[in-house]
Parts: sequence; structure tokens; C-alpha cells
Amino acid sequence: MGKDSLKQSQFGVYTAAVVNTTKGFNAELGGRFNHHSEYGSNFVFNFNPSFLLQERWKFFVNISSAYKTPTLYQLYSEYGNKALDPEKAIGVEGGVQFFANKNKATARVTYFNRSVKDVIFFYTDPNTYQSFYINQDKQDDHGIELETTIALCKTTSLKLFYTWTDGKITTNNNGKDTTYFNLIRRPKSVLGLSLGGNISKRLYAGTSVNAVGKRTDITYDAFFNQVELKLDSYILWGVYTQYSFLKNKIKVFADLHNITGTKYAEVYGFNTPGFNASAGARFNF
Repeated sequence: MGKDSLKQSQFGVYTAAVVNTTKGFNAELGGRFNHHSEYGSNFVFNFNPSFLLQERWKFFVNISSAYKTPTLYQLYSEYGNKALDPEKAIGVEGGVQFFANKNKATARVTYFNRSVKDVIFFYTDPNTYQSFYINQDKQDDHGIELETTIALCKTTSLKLFYTWTDGKITTNNNGKDTTYFNLIRRPKSVLGLSLGGNISKRLYAGTSVNAVGKRTDITYDAFFNQVELKLDSYILWGVYTQYSFLKNKIKVFADLHNITGTKYAEVYGFNTPGFNASAGARFNF
């Protein structure tokens, strides 16, 4: 085996148990044990209980763990560190879902929280200026998701969703922990609305509006120092329509995006499309 070759091995075993009762309680419990020749032994689990009350209200919880192994570059490059541990995470989410009579409407509220420790960090020694990867940071994210679907009639439905997300990282600087918001390019608030339905047996039409809140991005000045900036919020409007022929064997469609020609940025310094459209046909024989 050459100097630039690498040999690793791993072994894993997984088990799960599912409980379903006639009284509305359901649960799933699973776990996986994995042993890697480089990262050692790791165990992850998931626990998903739920309870359905009067066929109307569903209460649910999801507790799970996960881990992310270092990349080959983080281990074996010129900045690599063979002693790196996997990043380990614990995620918790829970909420309630409502079902209206005859499924005329559904609504769900979910809270989520995720905590990651041993986050891999690119470290530079202030004395020797040697750079390498280490396990140091801790990431904490949480938020709320709201979504609802309303049947306005037999063929038309309205969907709404809203997501609020916040997060912070804790890192060690000069022997002191520093905590700050670090969800780069991720908006705290996202709101979406879509309305669609069959105008006739052959014609379908729908429209959607997405509103994305302000985001934080990072760029660099002439001396390669990080500069934090804000990306503006924006709203995108789209329309989709489809017409069917020959008992749905042929469908022609048109899809319009960013109809108002909104100017926005997802990543600082990179362009995004203005108004654009696509059209075509689907054949099913």
C-alpha cells in the first residue's frame, strides 16, 4: 500500500421496536451501534412517541442522536488531525397536529432544538502560526415551524407555512468562551403561500408566494479580514399551469418564476435569476 493510500474498516448493527395500539398511542424506538477503525465506537438512537386523540389531535415527540465523522481532508491533509472525534448531536422536536372533519383542513405546530458538540474548527496557533483542525466548538439551533392546508372546495386548496430559526455557536477564544449568531445565509423567518386547483377537468392552475427574511453573510476585505454584512429580504411570486389531453396521456405546462423581476441575493457577490419561464409537454402511454 502506497503512502497516499488509506485503509479503514467499520462494523455496525441496528435494531428497532415499534408499538401501535388501538387507543391512539404509537411509538418507535431504534438504535445503532457503529465501530470504526479510526473513530472508535459510537451509538445513536431515535425515540418517536405519538398520541392521536379523538381522530382530531395528534401530539408527537421525536428525540434522536447523530454523529458526523471528520472528512479525509480534515484527517490527513497538511492541516489534518488524526485525533479528531466525530461531531455529536442531539435533536428534539415536538408539537401538535390538528385534523378537521373530512380533512377539510389540517394544521401543525412544531418546535425543534438541536445541540452539536465537538464541532470541528480550523485552529491557528497564535505562537507558532501552525494551523490544523481541532474539536472545539458547540452549536445550538432552535426554531418553530407552522403549516396549514385548507380545502377551499373539492378541487382547490390553500397552503401556508412559516418557519422561524435561530442559532448560535460557542467557541473558545484566548481561554474564554464566546457565543454568537452564526447561521450564515440562513434567514430567521421564511413565509410561504400557495394556492392551486383544477379550473376544469383538464386545466390546473396554481400560484405561490415566498417571502424570505434578512440574512447574514460574510465577505473579505483587501487584507483578507472577514466582513459581516446583511442580505436584504425578498419576495418571489410564481405561477404554474397545466392542460391535459387524451385522458391525461399528454400534458402541456408552463411554469413562471419571479414574475415581478425581484432583485435579490442568496450569496453575496453572486447573481440570481430575474423573471424566467419554462414550458413543455409530458407523455404517458
